[in-house]
Amino acid sequence: MKSFLFGILLLSSLMLVSCSSKRSIAFSNENWHFSFDSGNIVNSDSTLQFSFEDHILDPTATLISCRDSLDKYPGAESYIHKILSTCKLDNCTVFFFSPIEKIMWVELPDGYIDIKPQAISYNLTDEKPGTTWIWDDDSFDGNRKPAEIYSNTFINNNLCALIVVDKVDYGCKRMACLHIYQSTNKISESLKFQPWHWTCKGNLLSHKYSDILANWIDSRRETIFKNFRLGKQTDYRRNINSIRTELKDILRADQEPRNLIVKAWKEHPNDTLLHQSIARQILHNDSLNLCRICEILDNYPLDFGEENEIIWAVIQHSNLDLQQKYLPRFIVAAEEHKLKGELVAVMQDRIACWSGKAQIYGSQGSINENGIFIPAPIEDYENVDSRRAAMGMIPLQEYIQIMSNQ
Repeated sequence: MKSFLFGILLLSSLMLVSCSSKRSIAFSNENWHFSFDSGNIVNSDSTLQFSFEDHILDPTATLISCRDSLDKYPGAESYIHKILSTCKLDNCTVFFFSPIEKIMWVELPDGYIDIKPQAISYNLTDEKPGTTWIWDDDSFDGNRKPAEIYSNTFINNNLCALIVVDKVDYGCKRMACLHIYQSTNKISESLKFQPWHWTCKGNLLSHKYSDILANWIDSRRETIFKNFRLGKQTDYRRNINSIRTELKDILRADQEPRNLIVKAWKEHPNDTLLHQSIARQILHNDSLNLCRICEILDNYPLDFGEENEIIWAVIQHSNLDLQQKYLPRFIVAAEEHKLKGELVAVMQDRIACWSGKAQIYGSQGSINENGIFIPAPIEDYENVDSRRAAMGMIPLQEYIQIMSNQ
């Protein structure tokens, strides 16, 4: 009878263990990667970006952001569960975990209720936000404002880890950033994160590391502030992506009829009506494109990547006044490596020629009766190749050979 009762109790115990097993870690539906352009961790369309301040990211370093990346590291799932459970964030959605940076970003679930913070950073929209400590006898209404950060520290003695959690709004998302300060121990050594990067081989939680730990914890604050600002720019980056798609349509409208008229000149040189019809389409498209491009230039910086060249092309086909108006914008973009210097040089030459002045780089000219490209007058001809080289252009004689019909 005793053995039977023991069996029932054992079965009940096993059932309870099974029912209370950890749920799978929930990951965001984003594909995260290191971006060489921004130096941030970004999603597939770069609308979501997370900074590690001035750290140089290693694209080969461990980045756990999905089930596939998690399964590469035996023990990582249990480790992340322990971290989240320690911080009372079990039901959060993990965006990514970068062990070398000791940072994990998670999205808080709907209906999440903040625990009392140990510190509050406020006025995040200011250049230098403030931070105040919260003491045990201070009142707490549980209502974090969008421009505030609630901060708490947690200790997991088993992991020899101290975790600083900052609750912060990232755009419209309620997020938490976990800074995980981890000592080397049997658990950490088994994870095989690359590159191997733990804080120390002793117990980080012992008093002899207090000064170092305090410095690390406090220095994270600027990173959180920067990510708050990155979150505020999410809609802007989404608009930039939308405009980039629109610019590709504008390019087609700009180039297709021009390609058609060149083809018509070659295949139907005497079909004046065809030439006029295509020319009217070019003028119509240019008028529509120009209105939209001017609107974009008047409201946005040139942050469209390679599509900046489309904006340049439309202005290049516009009138002298608009070219002169927007040339300074293109010069700045070239200086910031957002536009090829060669394109700016071509626009400067066109403006000079249309203004009755000598050009600077020799890009403008005409084809003579022998099919040879003859540049329009060039200022300081002897030094033209050095100026061309500074703008990323080939020597003038090579350019003449390419432009000539021979």
